[in-house]
Amino acid sequence: MIAQLAAAVAILTGPLGLTNDSTPTFTFSGGMECSVDAYVWHPCQDELTTDTLADGGHVFRVRDGAAMTYRSFTVDTVAPVVTIDGGNDGRDDATTADVAFSSDDPSAEFTCA
Repeated sequence: MIAQLAAAVAILTGPLGLTNDSTPTFTFSGGMECSVDAYVWHPCQDELTTDTLADGGHVFRVRDGAAMTYRSFTVDTVAPVVTIDGGNDGRDDATTADVAFSSDDPSAEFTCA
């Protein structure tokens, strides 16, 4: 008797973590069925572009027989609002500046130049 091994399933491309793409595309190998969020499986092969997803957390899954893998990601299509809360007014000859700023998005990251 020859034992059969489950086919390897791998997600090759697609968002991982945060994305601003509400219709992301995933490419994968070994897949025969896919699901997004719920465990409602649909036939798929090599690539899947999702329907429009709402902002928030999502899970893409792909399986082939007993082998399954998944990828969690978060859609965020709303740009944060950044506010300069205070700092030098630019009318002095200072060589350094103190600037205070904030965002309405607590997960926002800032880059200053």
